[in-house]
Amino acid sequence: MDRLNGSYVLLAVLAPFYFVLFGMLDLIGLMFGAYPPSTATGAGTTEWGILSGMSCILLGYAAGVRLGAEGFRAPHGGDWPSRPF
Repeated sequence: MDRLNGSYVLLAVLAPFYFVLFGMLDLIGLMFGAYPPSTATGAGTTEWGILSGMSCILLGYAAGVRLGAEGFRAPHGGDWPSRPF
């Protein structure tokens, strides 16, 4: 169960959505030749922005997981008191 709910589960959910939102149209355009010749030659500024955004997400998430694994855990307080406040 820990493999299913591990530290990288949010990244595993986010990455396919990011690809579908930003990369799927480019992939379909490259596969079927739907791009005009001016943009089919290489990646433009938009594509580089999408790639740099995903790399920032990957690096930031990996850094957050490493920093979180180093011992930043909230102390466990135990059970609620038996008497009401």
